[in-house]
Order: sequence, then structure tokens, then C-alpha cells
Amino acid sequence: MGLQVKQIDLAFKIAQSFEGTHEEAGSKQNKTIIDFHRATTLHADQDEVPWCSSFMNFCQLQACLILNGGLMARIMSHKGMTKDIPIMQKYALDLAEKLNIDQVYNYLKNTDLSKNANQKSNGVEIVEPTYNALAASWKNWGDATDEPQIGDLVVFKRRPDGSGSGHIAFFNGLAGNINRTVFSFGGNQQNSVCNSNYELTRVVTFRTLK
Repeated sequence: MGLQVKQIDLAFKIAQSFEGTHEEAGSKQNKTIIDFHRATTLHADQDEVPWCSSFMNFCQLQACLILNGGLMARIMSHKGMTKDIPIMQKYALDLAEKLNIDQVYNYLKNTDLSKNANQKSNGVEIVEPTYNALAASWKNWGDATDEPQIGDLVVFKRRPDGSGSGHIAFFNGLAGNINRTVFSFGGNQQNSVCNSNYELTRVVTFRTLK
């Protein structure tokens, strides 16, 4: 299939397509956020469960499905996620259409990735998500970088003193000369998928794929 797009860039585009997705008030649940949780082993069933890592796992998993659906489906099967394949494939199909990736759209439309016979690699290299609901699970993912580019990953300390479970998002720029601010785009920011900002001192690591 040989798409000329990097996984990390594709994942960022996928994330942007969900901008505005937000938690529901009261006892209502946002089904899309619940589906984000399907990309982790926690499989939380409530949208108020911290979901920044679920969102990142979902975006990277979707990028992997678009780039090498057969291989990603086989990996999911081996990890006991077979029942999630049809749901994730439906999202990938919709995303391929939205992003005008016609060759992938046609492939996903006509291929049942839940069947073992179709779980074959097309040769495109992919990097699996962490499948972990904790933001800290991303601190060793991919490669560290001191020169992050838009769409790379950034892991934050949840609180300035280092306590808490942390936060994971896409890097979306820097501002300021002395008290520098990191702009991020991600899930569970103000209870939604949106842009936010954090002090540079809160950064644990920037991650990329080389």
C-alpha cells in the first residue's frame, strides 16, 4: 500500500479530527470516549475516567491500522483484543474517508480484519501504542528528542511537584523566552479534545519516531 506519510504525523491528523469531543455531564457517557478506552487494557466504561492516554493509544492504533491494517489486527488478536477489531476498523474506515486516503478506504471497506486470513503485513513499519491507560507509559515510547516537532508526543508531570499520574498529549508548539510555555493538543484537556498549555518545567520528555 506504501502510504507516503509518517505514523506520528498521521496520528496527529487523526487526533485533530476529534477536536471538540468532550465528556458528558452527569450520568451520561460519551460513546466515543468509551471507544478511546478500548485501545487500552483497562477498557474503562466511563468517560470521566482519565483518558489522555486512552486517546493517544487510540490515535496511534488508528494510524497503525491505516498504515498496515493486517499487521495491526494480528497484533490486536494476539493481545486478546479480537472483539475490538471491528469497532476499530470502522473508525479507521471513516478516518480514511475523511482524510481522503482512497486506497486504504477501499481496502478497509472490502477486508474483514477480524479474520485470521486477512491479518497479513503489507510491509509498512509501524510502532505499537502502549495499550496502557497511564500517561507515564509513554515516557519510553519511540525515541526521545530535544527538538520536538509539531505532532510529536509530550509527557507532562500532572502537578509541578511531580505527584499524580501525569499527562500525555501531542506537542503543538512553544512560546516565551524565559518562562516558556508548551502548547499541547490532546484528550482529557478541560475534559475534552482540545488545545491547552503547560509550563515547560512540567515536561518529562518529548517523544518522536525516527
